[in-house]
Amino acid sequence: MNPVIKDGNYVVVNRLAYAFSEPKRGDIIVVRPRDTLQKIVKRVIGLPGERIVFEGNKIVIKENREDTGKVLQEVYLAGDTTKNNEEVFYETIDPYEYYTLGDNRDVSVDSRRLGPVDKWSIKGKVIFIFDF
Repeated sequence: MNPVIKDGNYVVVNRLAYAFSEPKRGDIIVVRPRDTLQKIVKRVIGLPGERIVFEGNKIVIKENREDTGKVLQEVYLAGDTTKNNEEVFYETIDPYEYYTLGDNRDVSVDSRRLGPVDKWSIKGKVIFIFDF
């Protein structure tokens, strides 16, 4: 999650953050992906029912097939967003699923590799980051 969360940083996680609300785009969450026991920290990019389109180094969010989409503005990243070898890649998110990406996209293991995460596999929201 570099540059927002660096190696050696500690995070405070609110485990009840989504008990009465839904994750929002841009939230940093702790999640346990399918088929693993390891918890990882990622940023929510896509919400249930949306269509994510990777076009070169930008991400376009579409509500449905006919929607022209909106380019995701990621001010928290240093430099380009996502490099995708000039291909166009589509991902449709099912209900109760979220699409997550790491901020250090070149080396991040995230939904591009692990697939979308289920709502019930979200363990909490990162609310504070600090370093000793």
